[in-house]
Amino acid sequence: MVTSDTHRRHRAIEFRKFLDRVDVSAPSDLAVHIIMGNYGTHKTLLICSWFAKRSQFHVHFTPTHGSQLNPH
Repeated sequence: MVTSDTHRRHRAIEFRKFLDRVDVSAPSDLAVHIIMGNYGTHKTLLICSWFAKRSQFHVHFTPTHGSQLNPH
C-alpha cells in the first residue's frame, strides 16, 4: 500500500495529519514502514512522540543529500 498527500505548507502539523490518516487506514497487524527525507519537519517533538506511541510504524530516513545521487 502506498499513501501520499500534498499540502501547501510543509509543517509538522500537516505531516501529523498525514500520519493520522495512515494510522487510521492501515490494519493494526500490519507493519508500516515510513520512508522520508531528513527534513526538520520529520524530526520535531510532535512527530517523534507520535512514532514513539506506535510500535507498528518503522521509520527509515533517506541519506542526507540523497537527492544528489539521482542521475537526472
